[in-house]
This record gives sequence, structure tokens and C-alpha cells, in this order.
Amino acid sequence: MATGDMQNYNCKNCGAVLYWDVDEGCLKCKYCDSKFQPYEFEDHTDTKEEVPSEETDKEYTNADAGEDMSVYECKNCGGEIVTLKTTMATICPYCGEAVSITSKSVGSFRPEVCIPFAKDKKEILELYKKFVNRSFLTPSKFKEQNTIEKVQGLFAPFYLHSMKDHSKHVFEGQTISTHRSGDDQVTTHKVYELVLEADGRFQRLPTDGSVRIDDKLMDALEPFDYSGCKPYNPAFMAGFAAEQTDENKENLMSRAQQRVKDAMKVKAQANFSGYSNVTLKSDAHRISDHTSEYVMLPVWLLNVKYKDEKYTFAVNGQTGKVVGKLPMDKWKLAGITAGVFLLSDVLISLLMTLLG
Repeated sequence: MATGDMQNYNCKNCGAVLYWDVDEGCLKCKYCDSKFQPYEFEDHTDTKEEVPSEETDKEYTNADAGEDMSVYECKNCGGEIVTLKTTMATICPYCGEAVSITSKSVGSFRPEVCIPFAKDKKEILELYKKFVNRSFLTPSKFKEQNTIEKVQGLFAPFYLHSMKDHSKHVFEGQTISTHRSGDDQVTTHKVYELVLEADGRFQRLPTDGSVRIDDKLMDALEPFDYSGCKPYNPAFMAGFAAEQTDENKENLMSRAQQRVKDAMKVKAQANFSGYSNVTLKSDAHRISDHTSEYVMLPVWLLNVKYKDEKYTFAVNGQTGKVVGKLPMDKWKLAGITAGVFLLSDVLISLLMTLLG
């Protein structure tokens, strides 16, 4: 075990460990109410050289912890802290103190910026409750009996991509019209080739940089307000968990480029109105000036249990947006479906009466 790469942030007046306070937007002492900005503390990660992770982890790994885990000794109480090898910040399970693992955010693994948490645990639990109660199709028992097993504030690793795209799209447009000619009904079907070239510029398109976090869940948390970005300092993480990126950067760049291509296709197709149907036949893209920033974004994760099933919800730690898949009450859904069919029958009956 090692303590050399673990860092606490202590009050300069009374010595207590500091935690990030979302209301004050700073580090605050819970004993003497002193307040500090992260930049008032020395950032030990800023001057460290990057060491291959295998060498670092070999020194700190306990054989009983497993090959994907590392073991550290808490500076405050001496207890063993077992973490994933990608963990950058965590809470000691014995004394509850916030710790930062400084060896995990150096070199290419040092984020450029981060967005501090603006929503605390109490707020996100209220937001989650409103999210659940707002859904009519959610089973009533889920609203009453779901158990929140774990709530974790996590600085999740993301890459923000900026790029340009020059694209050429070829669509097939169709129009179908009918008219009467004497006793005959004539249908006219026309097919057109529609070509559009477009230029797009994209700024700070996010991709989730963690293998373990669901990409679709993270995509749904957008948008973040990037005007709230702060130069990275590990002190922002005091009291939260944080994970180092473990995704392949090339894969993330490809994923970002695919999102750009999909967005360009949607924008291009929106230019053609007045057609019965518009279908993409081919497209070509020339992407340039692709750059990326490694950042940490605030996310609350909720693990919920209901009838032996586990559900995961996420809350944007900056905006409070809640996302996740709720269970559906099949009887409520059947009632809505039956109501739609009944309404259709009524409308048809009314129309026939008017035409009658």
C-alpha cells in the first residue's frame, strides 16, 4: 500500500478536511465555516511526470484485491482504501474523508478543464422523485416501493470534440398526388434526385470516456453549459468520486465524427419539404480540424432496486436534468391503447354521419 499519492484538502484555520459546497461554489469547512477556492491549494498533479499505469499499480496492488483494483492507505485513519485502477478521487469507507489519488491525473491523463457540481445530493433526490412521479405509465408501486440503494456524485471523464464537416448528400424525393378525370381516379407518382452540399462547424461535442458508464445514458444528459468550465484542479473533486478515462481515444474520435455525420444528414434532409417521402441514397463527408479536450463533467448516479430488478438513473450535476429508463405499467399502457382505438372509432362514426 501507499499513501504518497493520496491528497486531502484541509482547512487552513482548523485543519479539518474540506468538501466542495455546491451552494457556496467553493471548498467549505463543516466545522468553522471557512471557505476556500480550489486554486488556493497547491496542485501536486500539475508538476508530476506521467508514469506507466502498470508500474504505478504494481507498487500499490494487493493480490487479494484483484487485477483491476488498487489498494491505498488512508492518510487520515490508516484504513485500506480499495479502488479501481482508474479511480482519481474517492471517499475513505472508514473515516469518510475525501481523498484525491494524484498519480491518476498526470500527463495525458490530466484533464484540461472541469465543471464543478452545482446540485447536491438532497436536490437530486428531489429531482429524481419528480421525474418518477411525472410519468403516468410508471407503475404506482414503483413510485411507492422503489429503493435507492446507492447515490454517488461522480466526475465522469469526457472528451469534447470540435471539428468542421463538408458534406454532400444525395436524396431521392417522391411526390404522390391523385385527381379525378371523369370516372377515373388518376395517381401521379414522381421521383426526383435531390442533391445538397453543406458546411458544418461543431464545437465541444461530448463523448463519454468511461467503459463502465452507459454511453446512451451519458448522451441523454446533454447539454452541459460549457461556459461553466474551470481550469482543472483536483480540489474540485473533494467529496466526490472521479474516474480516469479508459476508453480508446481513436474510438471516441470515430464516435464523435459519426454523430457529426448523422447531424449533418438530418439538417440536410430538413431542407427538402413538400415531398411525400425523402430517402438518403448516398452521402460523403470531409471532416477537418478535429480537436478534442479531456474534461471532467459532474454526474450523479442512482442505483435503484424494484422487485429484484436494478435500474440506473443519472442526473446532470450542473443542470439537474434526470435521465433513465422507468418500468412501464402494462395495464396503463393497454388502457391508453384502448382509448386511442375508441377515439378512432368515434371519429370515424362522426365522419360517416357528416357525410351520410
